[in-house]
Amino acid sequence: SSIGGLGGCPFAPHKNRLAAGNICTEDMVHLCHELGIETGIDLDALIEAALLAENIVSRPLMGRVMHSGSLREYRAGAG
Repeated sequence: SSIGGLGGCPFAPHKNRLAAGNICTEDMVHLCHELGIETGIDLDALIEAALLAENIVSRPLMGRVMHSGSLREYRAGAG
C-alpha cells in the first residue's frame, strides 16, 4: 500500500491504468479500524499526509477516506 495509492507496478497487466498498483494506505487502515483490528496508526495523521501528497503531485489521488473522512467522523456528526 502507499499514501493515496501512489506508485504501482509498471509491469502489472491491466486494461485500466488506474486499476493496477498500490491500494491506498489510508483506506486500508480505515478498513482495519472498522473491522476492530488495531493498527497503531494515527488515521487522522495519515489522511493529512495523503492530502499533502495530493497537493504536492498536483492531481487527485485515489484515496477515498482522504476525501470523505472516516466513518468515526461521520458517526460523530450524525448525532
